[in-house]
Amino acid sequence: LGDFNAAIDSDPNLTRAYVSRANALLAIGQAEQALADCNRALQLEPELAGAFLVRGSVLAQQADYAAAIDDFSRALRADSADAQAFYLRGLAYLKRDDRQQAVADLSETIRLDPNHARAYAQRAGLRKAAGMHDLALADLAHAVRLDSQLATAYCRQLGLFHASLGMHECAVADYTIALCLDPKNAAAKIGRDRAWQAYLTQPRKRPASSRIVKRMDGKFPSPL
Repeated sequence: LGDFNAAIDSDPNLTRAYVSRANALLAIGQAEQALADCNRALQLEPELAGAFLVRGSVLAQQADYAAAIDDFSRALRADSADAQAFYLRGLAYLKRDDRQQAVADLSETIRLDPNHARAYAQRAGLRKAAGMHDLALADLAHAVRLDSQLATAYCRQLGLFHASLGMHECAVADYTIALCLDPKNAAAKIGRDRAWQAYLTQPRKRPASSRIVKRMDGKFPSPL
């Protein structure tokens, strides 16, 4: 914060210094001060996309989702190629239970930034809720591949999802990958044990993996 304070003291009309300081303030939980800096930046530069983006984030944190959506929309009017603005607006729509618009914004995020792992993960949840299981699984597989820091959590989600579909052999594989990434992950250990027991006790009309492997090869990327 010291550098931003010094820049503003040196030039009180330096709009981007206010936006940068607002972002830093938001990160440490000082939402009201962040809001004040965004408002000041917008007084100086009324169409500054970054200021709308940060202010929208503050408003979303305060659960004022309608106002947050408006700010993210104004940010997009200033910069229609801002993937993060679409992502944040999609999350705000989701909080308002507008799932159709949330999926649309998350899909646009991915179009603009194909490496946005969190957008894939969020869209996976929405697609799962809509019964679009193949697409949801594909989205989660993309998230695993793209974000090594959250790959363990995404693998666990894949495990839960496969288990809910009765695809227990895939669930075992998902949890095993999670444990390779984080050997001490207790939830993954429990999930794998349950999936393995379910796999052992499920009826064997045909080899459990035959359909699954074909679908994974034909439609989904490798989890890692």
